[in-house]
Amino acid sequence: MSNIGHIRAIAFDVFGTLLRIHDPRNHWRQLLTAARRQRGVAILDPRREPIETMAAFAAASGVRFQPGWQADLEAEIASIRMAPGAGAILADLRAAEYRIALASNLAPAYIPTVDRLLGDLVDVRCYSCAADVQAVKPEPAFFRALTERLDLAAAHILMVGDSLASDIAGAAAAGMPALHLQPQIDDPGENQIRNLFEVPMALGQMGNASGLSRRHNLSAEEHRARTQAHALAAIDMVDAVEAGRILGLSSEIPISELQSLEAQQALIRMQRGGAAWYPVAQFDRRHGRIFPVIQRLKQMQPAYMSNLRLAYWLGRAHVDFGRAPSEMLGQDDDAVIAAFARAIAPETHG
Repeated sequence: MSNIGHIRAIAFDVFGTLLRIHDPRNHWRQLLTAARRQRGVAILDPRREPIETMAAFAAASGVRFQPGWQADLEAEIASIRMAPGAGAILADLRAAEYRIALASNLAPAYIPTVDRLLGDLVDVRCYSCAADVQAVKPEPAFFRALTERLDLAAAHILMVGDSLASDIAGAAAAGMPALHLQPQIDDPGENQIRNLFEVPMALGQMGNASGLSRRHNLSAEEHRARTQAHALAAIDMVDAVEAGRILGLSSEIPISELQSLEAQQALIRMQRGGAAWYPVAQFDRRHGRIFPVIQRLKQMQPAYMSNLRLAYWLGRAHVDFGRAPSEMLGQDDDAVIAAFARAIAPETHG
């Protein structure tokens, strides 16, 4: 990674980076399409204007507000969730004395939810719709506002985001180093990361003067252990008792039955805090079983791939599906197998 040194603050994009919208709607597009049909009315950008409600924005755009737009907005906001590991990563970076900023192109309607989910984990907010910003990435004015809020030179701020045009190009033009989040790539290049867990690793591996390695005096092995711990914390899991209930097993604590399934390579088991835990994604709750494709994946699992890595692959968004492979289990198992084959042997399976 080039130009990483003396980083004192890390600015994160919000949607697509720290937060995910699981039920995106088209209400803003519909409103803006209606606005473009109006004559003599300036076309406004909801991300740039400090107009608190969608109804008020429609009125300012000369558009008759549709109740369905509000319903779509509320459904979209209700579907917002934190990305895996986001909370733990932000907390760890702050503990390492990095200042954390949110740098987002954001309409005001989303701010309460963003602040509820992330507010306690950040030091500075730079939203495009703020009255004293009113600029969207990659515009220079946005990045000037970010540096002013952090009271730091651009060279001391690391930008992390998923948009090459908005986050990475905008940061580069402002003289800011950046990490491009690209979950779908298998072989990240310079300044690219596949997940948030790689942010502290990138800082530590480059020997950043104020990075995690020096602040905590961590070895490479300790860094790997910490990253694994964060990954483990991000995977939704159940203990043996709950796994037994899902599967309808007779024993109150069905350790032996679960061990038998594991011996048959039909179950993914993790170890956390000295106890066995089981990723939720592998369970077909509707039918009280483990998805049969799990056994096929386990049989294909190469020796170098841990169960943690397998569970992580199942849970992260995949370019083939536009969602996690775990969401395809029981629906298109052959596609999941084909994607996994490419992941573990790209030279053979393309």
